[in-house]
Formats: sequence, C-alpha cells, structure tokens
Amino acid sequence: MNARDAFGTAPDSFKARIASTLETIEEEKTMKRISLRVALCAAAVLLLLAGVVYAAANDWKLFDFYKQRYGMELSGEAQTALKQSEVNQTVEVGDLVFTVREAIADGRYLYITGTARHKTPDTAYLMDMMTGPADWMVVNGDYSPENKRSYKTAAIEDGRRLYSVEMNATAIGHEDVGGMGDAVMAADGSVSIMMGSEIATDDETLQVSIRCFSTEWVRDGDTFAPGERSEKTVDLTVPVTQGDKRTIEVDKMMPGTAAQIDRIELSLTPLACYYAIHYTIVENEDKLLTAHSRHVLWMEFADMTGAILPIGASLGGTIESDDDAHYVASGSVTLGAYPDKLILRPGDGWGGGPDDLLVLDIPAK
Repeated sequence: MNARDAFGTAPDSFKARIASTLETIEEEKTMKRISLRVALCAAAVLLLLAGVVYAAANDWKLFDFYKQRYGMELSGEAQTALKQSEVNQTVEVGDLVFTVREAIADGRYLYITGTARHKTPDTAYLMDMMTGPADWMVVNGDYSPENKRSYKTAAIEDGRRLYSVEMNATAIGHEDVGGMGDAVMAADGSVSIMMGSEIATDDETLQVSIRCFSTEWVRDGDTFAPGERSEKTVDLTVPVTQGDKRTIEVDKMMPGTAAQIDRIELSLTPLACYYAIHYTIVENEDKLLTAHSRHVLWMEFADMTGAILPIGASLGGTIESDDDAHYVASGSVTLGAYPDKLILRPGDGWGGGPDDLLVLDIPAK
C-alpha cells in the first residue's frame, strides 16, 4: 500500500487552506526554513482522526498514542525500549494527581507520557493544554455531533469544577526546544498526555525535569476565567538510546527534477528513522525557487522484497539553505520494521511523472 493513500483525499477547501498557509511563510535570504512536514503531517493526522472512537483512553502510553491515535505500528525493538523506559512516578498538584509514565530519549527527541486525574473525578472536568472552556469536550475520541458539549456547558450543566492540565520537560544543559504534544480524555475523566521535545545529544543520559501544571478556572455566571496555577516537578535521569547512523553517498540526478541528490544521512532509533537529504539545484534555479512546494520530495521506505512499509512516506521536512543552491531536507518517519530501501519521488511542484523514481539501498546493520 502506498502510504500517501492511507489518509484518503483531502477536500479542495482543505488543500486551499494548506496552500494559503505555505504561501505566507517568509523566506529569508540567508536561511530558508520551510516547515512543510509540520503542516502536512498535522493535516494527515486530522484526516486520520476523523470518525475514530477509541474503546478506552485510560492511562495511555506512547505505544497507545502511536497505534490508536495515529495508526502506526511500532517495531518489537521499539516496544522493548518503551518497557525499559517506564517511570510511573506520581505527584499531587493541588486537587489533581499526575503520574509520569514514560521517559525515553533517542539522541534526537525526548518523549514523555503521563496521566492527570482529579482526586474526586465526578466533581470536575479536565481540559488538556490544547483546549479551552469553549471547546467541545471529546471523550475517547468520540467526535459525534450528538455527543458534543463545550467544557463550560458541561461544567455548568453538571455542576462540576473546571481545570486545565499540562506537562512539559526540560533537560539540564540543553536549550528548551519546542516540539509536539497530544492528549486524549478518557470516560473516567482522566487525561493522557504525550509530548516530544527536540533534544539532540550524544550523551548517555539526560537529567530531565518534568513540570506538571494544574489551573482551576473560576466561574462567573456563564463564563470562566483562569485562576490560580499550581505546579510540581518530577526529576529523572533518562538513559539515551543512540541511533544507528548510516550515510548513503548518491551523487545522482533526481528524475523529473532539477535537483542532484548528493547524499542521504540516516539515524535509525527504536522509535524513528531520522533523515537528512542533501541536494543541489543545478538548473532552472529562478523558476524552481518561486514556490516552496517545488522542493518537496516524497520519501518511501521498502523492505527487501520491495514492499512499501506502512506509514513509510514523508514530505521534505524542514528545508534549509545558506546559498540558494545547496539544500538539506530533514525530518523523521516512524517505521514498524527495519527498512532495506529508500525510494524518492518528486512532489507535485516539480512536475515530474509517476515513474520518476530514485531507488537506493540502505546499508545493512
């Protein structure tokens, strides 16, 4: 199965919004940084989540987010690594109890999972870091319109208190870099939280401080305003599982484009394959640089039989350049098995055909 087809076809209005967003990105002369992967992967996730209802969303860990939330299978190696990264430390933050469940570092990202619940769950509703009182309350991923109420409506009608919950992490000696976050509310009122922060390191361990926040919202008639914020910290020493690094020297033209692929650097960890594609624009430079989308390259990973691995496609990622000719497209993909081949194909902006492929062997372990 082609991973690009896994999410179906986006409506024209949706495509138009993404295109509009990309067109507004400011292009700097000395450094171009185009977060195509962020926008398009977020779009794919939104399409994937439509209509999904989870059997239960209690005490999710990273494996649950990947499998149930995003439909991604993790390899046995990844699942073993996750089991070894269980923390299960609990801390009380005001009227709430937070449990830090996992902390895993792979030399590129730090992943944290945890759960927040009220001491008396039938007296309060919890909102995650991405929602507010006016947002719809979604339980177990149920987006059915007939089941929707806003948090403030539910709190007023049910006579409950309203809280916001949040977790974030910092590593000593490393810059606080933003990343990704997700959360899901279970039927018992608890909220499972997952976050990932970009922390690149060659160290064997990270000294990590995980901050757990609780904010109670104060009701005034039919409105709510944020009140006092409580905070507690959990300090951990997190082992780092470094990636298996490979370099593929290419020096070949990408069919259907004006780009020469110079080399590809891979770092394979239990949770992801991080990539950096180094390429050079060799002709029609002025035309190609008029649209960010012209730099997009589809990536697909295949096993030794040539079968495409599930969720093995990504879009160019973050693209950087300091001279308008040499570029690096970097990002990551999550794979359920170790890949043997890397397949590149041009994105729509290049104008290439469906048979314009560059198939490369990945060096064995």
